[in-house]
Amino acid sequence: MSRFVQLREERNNQRRALADYYNDLQGVAGVIRQGFEDYLDLPEETYLDNNRDEQRYVQIGRVESGAFKRCTLHDLPGEDSWLSFAVALTIDSASNSFPKQIIHTSLKLKKESGGYLVTSDELGNSVRASSSHGSPDFSGLYEDIYQAIKKYFSYRP
Repeated sequence: MSRFVQLREERNNQRRALADYYNDLQGVAGVIRQGFEDYLDLPEETYLDNNRDEQRYVQIGRVESGAFKRCTLHDLPGEDSWLSFAVALTIDSASNSFPKQIIHTSLKLKKESGGYLVTSDELGNSVRASSSHGSPDFSGLYEDIYQAIKKYFSYRP
């Protein structure tokens, strides 16, 4: 086999491994979104927006120019073994009332031995979740996000 063909195979193997790695992280980001939604024990999971379209109270996306932009899991960017994404919570005064406010938390996720590592500059810490006994447990992350949002709303002039 020529050296060029060997390099071509190595490139193809690398691309498959990277795709598998980031696909796994994208799935875990979806698990985090659903887990945070469950953690909050929402009275309802969806609301109607200004256009009368149904939206979830907890969404996943990315931050662009400081603003949250909802996107699909497969559109989440990965680089240098990290998957960057944001979890957003829409807050309103009551079901289907306006105005609504979206609070987002930027996160970075990567695999590590035996599980996953989630970091956030906004939260100021990292959370490790082991996947050795089934599904990884991100309950510490959910509590951190909840406390950060609660602190945000504690401001009084």
